[in-house]
Amino acid sequence: MKCFRRLICLSIIGLIIYSGAMFAIPYYRHFAFKSDAESMIRFPISPQGDNRLQLMRERAKELKVPLTESGVVVTGSGNDLKVTFTWTETVNILNIYKKNLDFTVKAIR
Repeated sequence: MKCFRRLICLSIIGLIIYSGAMFAIPYYRHFAFKSDAESMIRFPISPQGDNRLQLMRERAKELKVPLTESGVVVTGSGNDLKVTFTWTETVNILNIYKKNLDFTVKAIR
């Protein structure tokens, strides 16, 4: 009986750790992308043109952030630039529990 109880406790602890990791990954992506986007928007415009938006999209791909064209809104230009990124990620825990997480990152210069 003790062995069965320990097995159940270890299973519950394992499920809690697994669930925590499944939720932590999207939040890590959000905070990493937010930090990078806010830093990149502060770059001065290069003489070759403004490629900050392309750099942000490349960084999103590196972090596996599921951005779509409709999820990127650019307002203003030059020194008064505001870029808003929105995306949704679905956390699926063992096909029992599914939760949609909506993220928004605003980068303002």
